[in-house]
Amino acid sequence: MADGFSGQIFINGFPIAEHLLKYSRNTVLLPAGAIYRVQNIILSPFVEDGSRHFAAKRMFMGCRGLGPLGLLEGGALLA
Repeated sequence: MADGFSGQIFINGFPIAEHLLKYSRNTVLLPAGAIYRVQNIILSPFVEDGSRHFAAKRMFMGCRGLGPLGLLEGGALLA
């Protein structure tokens, strides 16, 4: 992964978060809090889901497909 960008990345997928921790210098944030590499822990100053306290200039979203009703996802929990 090219590491020209070094900033904060908010993500909800553990496999991608793990990849970012290994191959980038970015700060990786989950809805549960920030991942601290050295201590191998997740900490959050918020009692509830931290995603409502996060704002960004750009957002990238993945899904299984697009249709007339919008984004489609395969898992019932994700849908």
